Amino acid sequence: SGEDEPDEPTPDAPARFVPLSQIIINNLDDLFPGMRVIEVLPFRLTRSAAVELDDEDVEDLLEHVEEELRMRRFANAVRIQTPPNPSQRILDFLTNELGLSKDDHFSRPGPLACIDLFEIAGIDRPDLRTSPWKPVRPAALADPEADIFAKIRERDILVHHPYESFSDSVERFIDSASKDPDVLAIKLTLYRTSQDSPFVDSLVRAAEEGKQVACLVELRARFDEEKNVTFARQLESAGVHVAYGVLGLKTHSKCSLVVRREKIQGSWGLRTYAHLGTGNYHPKTAQLYTDLGLLTADEQITSDVVRLFNMITGLSSGQHYNQLVVAPDHMRNRFMALDFR
Repeated sequence: SGEDEPDEPTPDAPARFVPLSQIIINNLDDLFPGMRVIEVLPFRLTRSAAVELDDEDVEDLLEHVEEELRMRRFANAVRIQTPPNPSQRILDFLTNELGLSKDDHFSRPGPLACIDLFEIAGIDRPDLRTSPWKPVRPAALADPEADIFAKIRERDILVHHPYESFSDSVERFIDSASKDPDVLAIKLTLYRTSQDSPFVDSLVRAAEEGKQVACLVELRARFDEEKNVTFARQLESAGVHVAYGVLGLKTHSKCSLVVRREKIQGSWGLRTYAHLGTGNYHPKTAQLYTDLGLLTADEQITSDVVRLFNMITGLSSGQHYNQLVVAPDHMRNRFMALDFR
């Protein structure tokens, strides 16, 4: 392309897109000089993600999950995709070598991996997009300079994402806690988050400032295992107490706890604040998914959250909860009791 041509297509300078596989196919003679290319078949292979080693007698869960990730690259093939009308000779060879049957073969026109189209979707063409939803700041947190802890003390704050801003509520809560000199401890569960997670940054900052920070990182969040292993190591290196939950169970809870030194009825004491949510601590999906979050200083709720973190980050078990319903020990019985009322 010429030097004066734009890097990306515009309404005045449209572009055509060619799959990289087609460029390779049409230049195979250059890649294999002196050889005659007889047949070509692009294909996409899907391997099973269900590679889980026996958890019994595991001493280091982090290394255990890393080994599972290494083994996943060699897991059994479960599907092969090709363009329509593939070379039968090549297809038979591939299916035989991979231990697949004809029922495991799927043909489709167009790109074999639709995920590749994300790059096209990322092109700067706002004229082709629906305007993104702009969340509003929750009414109780309308003043960005106000003390968020004072606002939560006044009353519980229920936020509805993505209609109400995740960044102006949940992110602000953890960010403020990480910077507040009166905050002594922060605890948080991490199931899925963004690659450049502000929550990880806040926890690292808090630990470096000398606060007691604990984070449960769920290493078995499907397809986010590798990212979460990286986060776990990053947090540990910053001095965060990292836990991986209860062996044999996934921790789906999305909750955080802040312990703050305050004057209570004229004398200094400790007050706890909590966030409980239905969605992940993930700034990007919080712009798309419908979720609810509760910011509270209610002692009955926050004391339950303290007990929950004692269980999932330590060895405490057999906890009694006043407000929370925690699986697997309590949820089924509670739901059954509700059904029979």
